[in-house]
Amino acid sequence: MSPEVLNHHGYDSKSDIWALGCILYEMCCLSHAFEGHNFLSVVMKIVEGETPRLTASYSLELNALMQR
Repeated sequence: MSPEVLNHHGYDSKSDIWALGCILYEMCCLSHAFEGHNFLSVVMKIVEGETPRLTASYSLELNALMQR
């Protein structure tokens, strides 16, 4: 779920864009963008944590695209 949905701001195109960023990260890194020991810890990382970054093996442009 996107940060907007988790913060009860409703679902819109921002949520779809956020999901695409998560998919991009997972395709590049072969791991989840947000991980935790339980559902609540994952939710807290999504809402309050930093946006994951791709490793240096990927271009700065691809990383910038994902960060947006």
